[in-house]
Amino acid sequence: MDKKVLLGIAIAAGSLCSAVQASDGTINFTGSITDKTCTIDSGSKSLNVPLGNVSKASLHGASGMKSSPTSFQIGLSGCPETAKAATVKFDGKATGSDQSLLALNGVDGVATGVGIEISDVNNNPIALYTASPEFTLVQGANTLKFVARYVSTGPVVTTGPADGTSQFTIVYK
Repeated sequence: MDKKVLLGIAIAAGSLCSAVQASDGTINFTGSITDKTCTIDSGSKSLNVPLGNVSKASLHGASGMKSSPTSFQIGLSGCPETAKAATVKFDGKATGSDQSLLALNGVDGVATGVGIEISDVNNNPIALYTASPEFTLVQGANTLKFVARYVSTGPVVTTGPADGTSQFTIVYK
C-alpha cells in the first residue's frame, strides 16, 4: 500500500478517536476548609460497639435476616454557632458489591454470610461512603445517634468472630 494512503488512513482514524473523547459535561467541586467545627469527644474517636453473641439460627436461612440493633453515638462538643448541621459518612470495606453492609474483618475462622449494617435511629440504613441524614446542631454539645446490627448476606451463615471496622467523617453544613 502507498505510504500516502496509509498516512491518510492513520490521520482519519486518529480524528475519529478524538471525537469519542468529547466532553459531555462539567463537574465543579465546591466546599471550604474551616477551623470552625465541633470537637469530637475523646470517647467517640475510637468507639467499640458490642453487637453481642448472636445465634447463627437467627440469621440463617435467607438473605436480609437481621439481629437486634445496638445503639451507639458520636459525641460532639464545643460546636460554634456557625455549625448549623452535620452529616456523618461511614467508610470501610463493603460485603462484595453491596455498599450497604460493612464487611467483617478478615481473620482466621471469621463468620461468613453476614455483614454489619449501620443505620440512623429510625432504622434507615446508611450505605458506606454515603452521607447520613442531616443532624441539626446547637451551639455547644451535640449527640449524633446511630444503630448497628448484623445482617445476613445469603441463606448460609457460619459461626466465628464477626468484627468489623469503619472510619467516620463528619461533614459540617
